[in-house]
Amino acid sequence: MSKDSSSFSIRPALLGGAMALAMLSACNNAPTAGNAVLMSNSAAGADKAGAAPAAQTAASDLDPVLANPQVGDLYAAELTAFSGANFGSARPADATGNGGNGEKAYGLLRVVDVAADRVTVITETSAYENSRGAVNDLRGDLANITWDEQERIPINRADFARLVAEDKIIETRRMEGGGAGGSK
Repeated sequence: MSKDSSSFSIRPALLGGAMALAMLSACNNAPTAGNAVLMSNSAAGADKAGAAPAAQTAASDLDPVLANPQVGDLYAAELTAFSGANFGSARPADATGNGGNGEKAYGLLRVVDVAADRVTVITETSAYENSRGAVNDLRGDLANITWDEQERIPINRADFARLVAEDKIIETRRMEGGGAGGSK
């Protein structure tokens, strides 16, 4: 769906839980073709359900994509934790904590710059009401993802472990060659 200059659309998840799990299971077991990718749950030591206790997520436990960020890396994330934009009815709080409505929106972040102490990311132009939609996007074909090049969001690298523990960054993907597909 398209976005205007101040808000994003919320996309409902299209697949039922059991069907999505079956499809993802098949995808995870299929051999890679074309661009090789590195994908991981962002919490090292995650249990079989994919969740990791916050105490287990320390800087030394970061998955390889977060431990060594590169331009083109993708993160499935809670967009409202990073962006000041409105995503459908989800409105983030301002810097003082006022104005947000508590609704969350999930989607992809793409790394566009890496420095010693921070990374800069941009968001995709649409979002989901739950994290599963963002994870499905991350694991799928990125050809239809469009990116908001206007809002550039700095993230301190020292905050990665906390962001993973708080489920703000859910899963990561690295495309060989730094290509993240989609259009601008």
